[in-house]
Amino acid sequence: MDAVSIYESQPDDKRGTPEGLLTPDHLHDARLVATSELVSSLDPISVLDVGCGYGDLADCISPAVAYTGIEQIDWIWNIARARHPKLEILKSGLDGFAQETPRRFDVVVAAGVLPTVDPADRTRFCQTLRSLAERFVVVSWLDPLHYGGRLQATSVRSLCEAFDAPVAVSPVPGDSSYLLGVVTVAR
Repeated sequence: MDAVSIYESQPDDKRGTPEGLLTPDHLHDARLVATSELVSSLDPISVLDVGCGYGDLADCISPAVAYTGIEQIDWIWNIARARHPKLEILKSGLDGFAQETPRRFDVVVAAGVLPTVDPADRTRFCQTLRSLAERFVVVSWLDPLHYGGRLQATSVRSLCEAFDAPVAVSPVPGDSSYLLGVVTVAR
């Protein structure tokens, strides 16, 4: 059973709680490794991790990279801050953060967040990610060819339209339901 199937098998009142986040370790690890290798290959100076969860990406990239994580769910943010007291991990959603910060980041990462974005908000969400990026946006999303559940799957074409830019795509090894993409930001 893949992570999405496990998530969807949870009662609605358990989603977004520790009991509702049951991602098998091997799928979480496969996604984390693929994402961190991709981010590291871009040789970033600074990274914004949108929906950073427990801050796992920070553990996998060079400590020389200036890492900022944002997380809007209280209990997840509390765990991230406890695990990474020296890192900048802010309790915020993307819109609030974008309005409050004048900064841009070398690489903006939204790993596993896109499936939770309402399709009506997808373009605005992607454009906000792009506005915060100096060089690249890295996203992961559910592939509609391998996923038929209740979370939002996204075609590559609709993602390119939302970003108004090409998206270079690669699969996550070991997890056919997820894809990784890179958008190059032209400034």
